[in-house]
Amino acid sequence: MSTKEEKVLDKGLKQNFIRSMLRIKQALPAISDFMDINVNEMLILANILGSPDDMNDSGCTYVSDIMSNVFITKSAVSQTLSVLEKNGLVTRETDLADRRRVAVSLTQKGKAAVQKAQGEMEGFLQVIFERFGKENIRKMTEYITGFADVLQEVNREMQESKKSGK
Repeated sequence: MSTKEEKVLDKGLKQNFIRSMLRIKQALPAISDFMDINVNEMLILANILGSPDDMNDSGCTYVSDIMSNVFITKSAVSQTLSVLEKNGLVTRETDLADRRRVAVSLTQKGKAAVQKAQGEMEGFLQVIFERFGKENIRKMTEYITGFADVLQEVNREMQESKKSGK
């Protein structure tokens, strides 16, 4: 196969890859259409509820721990926590031992909301697993994890290169 033919194939593969990624991006927000909370809210609430390793003795977790666990930006975490706090689902308090840290805990209303959303998500995922197949989900998870690792590595390298002026 000539180099020109390989480039044409690569171009088609790239276009199909981008289309597939955009379709996934488009479908993800639809998940929250059947829940009372959006995906970021669900991720943060579930992280607070299910992160006993990150909790201190008072049953709360820290904003910094949430950011590292849910893979969303600091500003998105902050905005989402503001909405959750306004809606009475979480409380935030400055840590008295370290005033730079903010502790977050679920209210009773927040616990109920995340448990309801987790139940709805469980049903949603059950249908996905049944239709796509457990083995396909396992393989896809493996590929996506590897892809995410490569993506993070490339992003880190590009940021370092940009900082060093290369």
